[in-house]
Amino acid sequence: RDAARASIVLANGVFGDLPGELAANDRVFTPIYEAHPQHWRAVVHDGRMVAKWSMLFLMPEDEALFREGRLLESELSVDRLRQPILPGTYFGYCPALIVARGHEPAAALLLSSFVAFLESHARRDVLFHGIGTISCSAGGTQLCRDLGMTRLTSHCVDPDFGVWTLDGQGIAASIFARRSGLVARSYGQAFAAQG
Repeated sequence: RDAARASIVLANGVFGDLPGELAANDRVFTPIYEAHPQHWRAVVHDGRMVAKWSMLFLMPEDEALFREGRLLESELSVDRLRQPILPGTYFGYCPALIVARGHEPAAALLLSSFVAFLESHARRDVLFHGIGTISCSAGGTQLCRDLGMTRLTSHCVDPDFGVWTLDGQGIAASIFARRSGLVARSYGQAFAAQG
């Protein structure tokens, strides 16, 4: 519970005053992070969380809302998320990839932990047919571009907020695959015909 709350404090400190529909809050994210502790990682420095990522497995109806720019984080809950038990493809939503100012070297640790996350799922034939996020800042937009993501649309809450995705074929060509032969092979084989 303390780690989940610390991640929300970090998000609010970095993102500032986001609209309530997209702001990190205890009511929504503490139960999600507690129910799915394997779906997020953090970097702690001197007893303080300074970086984190999280990945939620969305239901198909919420994936559709996301792609339309209408997914509201304030409406998410544990029962609206998938648990990847069986092999297959899933859609992953990243509500936050955060590196606090002054702690940029932590990004390398986040990248390594995310690649390990992809590898552990690939070993069970659990793959992402897409990964999505909403950029709420110029830095977020730059990161989405750097990762090779495609901007689908603007978010309904604010036209300056972008809705971005990286499809399975994109994952096969991404920095994640360049860091892991397993990720490259798994995604390359599964999504070779995608186009």
